[in-house]
Amino acid sequence: MFTTAVGKIGLLICYDLNFPELAKALTLQGADLLICISASPTTTQRYFETLLPARALENTVFMAYVNLAGNQEDLIYWGGSQVYDPLGNVLVKAPYLKESIITCDINLRLLESARARRPVLRDIRPEIYQDLYTLSRHHTKQKEPEPTTRNC
Repeated sequence: MFTTAVGKIGLLICYDLNFPELAKALTLQGADLLICISASPTTTQRYFETLLPARALENTVFMAYVNLAGNQEDLIYWGGSQVYDPLGNVLVKAPYLKESIITCDINLRLLESARARRPVLRDIRPEIYQDLYTLSRHHTKQKEPEPTTRNC
């Protein structure tokens, strides 16, 4: 989290987007904008494009996504950088599969009206995070089944 002349910005890196608690924590610390920098290959495009508007909407925060475009060894990066408003609406999206630069003006005053319409930050129940912590501490990995052998 860091403060700039335009507002508070929370930073996520690629896989972090899969953990809603991280985006929630940054928003609860006062983030106006979450930025996720990424090197997402085409095999995960659908996941990212589902999670991005969800993170914006569930936290009533602006969400910017910056993704790599091009090829590296066997991976193809889909590009498609994009920005969402606090209600999960896409504001701008870069082309897929090619390098580009996009810009987007955001109006931070929209945060107040979005948070009035969807008071998820006001209505959060902090005790669920203690429950989540407790559950995760007691979570154990499932054992892999023993491989079966066949006599031939």
